[in-house]
Amino acid sequence: FTQAFFLSVSFGQDSVVCFFLLSGFLVGGINTKRLTGVLTEGDSSKVSGILRKFSTGRFVRIYPPLIASIIFITFVRYLRGEDISIYEIFGNLLGLQGVSVHDYGWCFWTLAYEIWFYVLIASIISLFSNRNCFRITGGILLIVTGCIFMKLQPFWIFTLLLGVLFYYLKDYHLPSSTKWIALIIMMISTSIGHLSSETRVFDNPFI
Repeated sequence: FTQAFFLSVSFGQDSVVCFFLLSGFLVGGINTKRLTGVLTEGDSSKVSGILRKFSTGRFVRIYPPLIASIIFITFVRYLRGEDISIYEIFGNLLGLQGVSVHDYGWCFWTLAYEIWFYVLIASIISLFSNRNCFRITGGILLIVTGCIFMKLQPFWIFTLLLGVLFYYLKDYHLPSSTKWIALIIMMISTSIGHLSSETRVFDNPFI
């Protein structure tokens, strides 16, 4: 009964599903498409430019608001006389919340998936660079990303990758039956995600 009730009222998780799908679609899909376009032209020298633009854009997108949020939360914790863990702060900056550290902001858990999804995309791009140092670094990061993903919930990783798949399928005229099957699979996956997740509200000391 508790799980059924949670399923009926926890629609906030649906917005996270939509966000991850859009992130996979817009970030993963577009940038891997750019990579395949460059590889089709046979000019691997442009890969470094794609990697630099992608990495800079993702860093600016995530870290300024994340750092500002961590500073604010640390200040509030200091005023409340709570313990401040430098280890947890750096762990959250590296996207290790839910892997080796606790969620420092009680709402940073999605960043672990976002950050390492972006690292995955950057790793794949690096593997096709004409520079050996980029290829080696990309291979190492790819292994690290795989180890991190093994510690995270598969449902959310699947959602991000599903967004990438949708990007490549958008140009195909699929039969209506296939679209309905995909919709049903998404609804079932969302329900499974609801039932397998735990609410984080009661763990938040600010509430």
